[in-house]
Amino acid sequence: MFNLDAAPRFPVLVRPAVPGAEDGSLDITLIMSAARSSETAARSRAILEAADTGDIQAVAAAEIADLAPLVHGWRDVVDADGAPVPFSAEALAQLLDLPAVRIGIYRGYGAALREAATKN
Repeated sequence: MFNLDAAPRFPVLVRPAVPGAEDGSLDITLIMSAARSSETAARSRAILEAADTGDIQAVAAAEIADLAPLVHGWRDVVDADGAPVPFSAEALAQLLDLPAVRIGIYRGYGAALREAATKN
């Protein structure tokens, strides 16, 4: 049954591109939801407007505002001691503060949506 009030959630493989890291060694699986078109347009506009200013911090803030509402959980996120980090808004903010992770999320999210589109 499809619930119109709740966007479907699905796993997204995120592969941050970090120099010197082995392929797959930094993989994260995020549980994300599909964005509604109206929300996506407004958030995309905010990113583009921030980019037009040349302010890298403003772009980062707009990207974080775009991604945060779509992430609902994760697997494979650990602390410095290797202990699993529970998902929380604060921990997500730390993760999204890393540009390589944000880029990886956009790539993984786009790949997941393209894969779903080819199945439909």
